[in-house]
Amino acid sequence: MQPEDYSLLVSGGVNLATTLYIGISAYNREVQWWLLWALPALVFGVLVIPFFRAFRPLKADEERSGGKLYLILRDFARIIILVFGLAFLFTMVVGFGSMQNAETDAGEAGTFMGISLSAVCVLPIMLIVWIIPRTLRSDQTEEGPTGPLAE
Repeated sequence: MQPEDYSLLVSGGVNLATTLYIGISAYNREVQWWLLWALPALVFGVLVIPFFRAFRPLKADEERSGGKLYLILRDFARIIILVFGLAFLFTMVVGFGSMQNAETDAGEAGTFMGISLSAVCVLPIMLIVWIIPRTLRSDQTEEGPTGPLAE
């Protein structure tokens, strides 16, 4: 298999897992059109999760606070931080692996500089993405049950 095949396999698996999570959760929360939540997840994957979590009906003893915009941006921030963190980890593993195969000291130094540069670029982005939703938090609070679960 080529590396491109692995990435397609992983992204397809993530989209399928996201679809199952959203579909089962929407069905269990008695959402009337639960398939309309699950099908976009099959195409857009994890990008649907923040919207679903912000608008899904709440069960008894569940609470949602901060407002819809805050909740959506907070979940997007979590996804971005996870993706950037995994990408940085992958860069470190591959980079340090290639340092052992470098034929010269210059090759090792170049690999180390690339890893350092990715850290310098990734960490501030992760910090900014984490801070932005915090500035938009409101005092709005919803308590469950809501929607069809309230009936």
